[in-house]
Amino acid sequence: ESVAPQSTWVLSVLGRLLLQDDQLEEALSKYQSALELAPRNSVYMFYVAEVLAKLDRADEAEELRQKAIAIGLEPTQTLSQVTALAWNLLTAEDESLRDDEVALKMVMQAMNVSPQAKDGTRTLGIAHYRNDNWQEAKDALTASLKSRPDHGCEMFCLTMTEWQLGNKEKARQWYDEATAWMNQHQPHNAELIRFRDEAEELLQAARP
Repeated sequence: ESVAPQSTWVLSVLGRLLLQDDQLEEALSKYQSALELAPRNSVYMFYVAEVLAKLDRADEAEELRQKAIAIGLEPTQTLSQVTALAWNLLTAEDESLRDDEVALKMVMQAMNVSPQAKDGTRTLGIAHYRNDNWQEAKDALTASLKSRPDHGCEMFCLTMTEWQLGNKEKARQWYDEATAWMNQHQPHNAELIRFRDEAEELLQAARP
């Protein structure tokens, strides 16, 4: 009998909410329950690894992270799972869990199958940025924004991409637009805050 996707999804959402509230053991329990129901779901593996790392169980976290990556690189994985895992490898709060090079390989492999996928294009752009492929990052992020305009992650990453390409004024314009969008729509989003802080640090580094 197959497991209803809603069951694992609800468990993962509960895990995320508990994690955001620093209820680590409770979050771990929810994520592990989701993984038990879907034992080859690489995204749930990564979520478990994320909590294990916060609990200072680094060896267990790394073992599970590597297993998630191995599954994520399999050609039979769905596009949604691959892009979700790649996104986590690019943006995890704990930088020791990130792997920019693997994330790029993973999302490029997925995009060869479904090149028009919106989330895939966004993730591809950020993966290119993390791997110093500035023009490729700009192309993918620009394409992503055309299909889903006014999205903070893309705008903050375009801020940094334009800056790296030497387009300082355009970078500042994207930063202002991204900050305004974030303040209006998602001012407390932790992931957006990390993107904003990264962009801000880059822009301020050049100031005397």
